[in-house]
Amino acid sequence: MSFRDRTPRLPRPVDGAGHDGPGHDGLVETVVDHVVRHAADPALTPQRLAREHHVSLRLLQSLFAAEGTSPARCIREQRLLLARGLLLEGTPVAVAATRSGFSEVGTFTRAFRRWAGTTPSAFASRAQAPPTRRIPTGEVPSSAATRSSRARATRERIVPTGQPQTSAASA
Repeated sequence: MSFRDRTPRLPRPVDGAGHDGPGHDGLVETVVDHVVRHAADPALTPQRLAREHHVSLRLLQSLFAAEGTSPARCIREQRLLLARGLLLEGTPVAVAATRSGFSEVGTFTRAFRRWAGTTPSAFASRAQAPPTRRIPTGEVPSSAATRSSRARATRERIVPTGQPQTSAASA
């Protein structure tokens, strides 16, 4: 008889996670609120979150996993959202990285590229560029229309109906 055969089996929790018992209701929301408020702090880590909320790191990870994410991902996304806002305001990339809680600009650049699909500098330059208007096919801007009608008027001679057309050489 093995050890496993002699130990009593505990029933599995119905909800699958097993951490929604008393004392854990709303913990994920509380932790996320904490992350939103303190995302700019470079010392904010999943370990620190667990310690500050008086739970184990493993429990915190399990609670976030039940939501389809992780504490580290939550911190990173909040920092990236903060950095995005700073870049939109015209803050330089290195300053945005530091102010949003990243300790190294290279780490920030790689994370931002994965998250946004573009580098922070390209994002910032597009955000600072003046808006351009795309012209749908067939629509001509008014200044081009004016130039076009002037060019046509100089090339074409308008002749009243019934009179012979004279060539440009005889005129």
